[in-house]
Amino acid sequence: MEAIAVLRDLSLIFLAVENIIFLGILIFLALQVWKFVKLGKQHVGTLTDSATEVFGTVKETTVVARHTVEDVAGTVGYVNDRTVRPLIELYAAVAGATRFVRAVFSPNRPPTDRELAEREARDEQ
Repeated sequence: MEAIAVLRDLSLIFLAVENIIFLGILIFLALQVWKFVKLGKQHVGTLTDSATEVFGTVKETTVVARHTVEDVAGTVGYVNDRTVRPLIELYAAVAGATRFVRAVFSPNRPPTDRELAEREARDEQ
């Protein structure tokens, strides 16, 4: 019986030492997690400041881009009104005048409806 009692005592001592080691490991892991969380809080603050700065820069860039688009739209409207539209009207007038001159003075122009009617009348006689 004494051997069983010694075996029991050794088993209890072994389990106690094992529990102490596991408790030490658990405390070590808890401290590491605490340090990690503390470090994360510091970096979150830094990241938040950086993100705020980036968003501010993006906002300024979009405002500048919007003003640039408005300026370009105004310039395009001005160029359209002052240059392109008069040029198109001039080319249209020149093309119309050219067609008119060709129609009136061209010897190979197609006969008008009136001339066709007169020819038919002569041919019938």
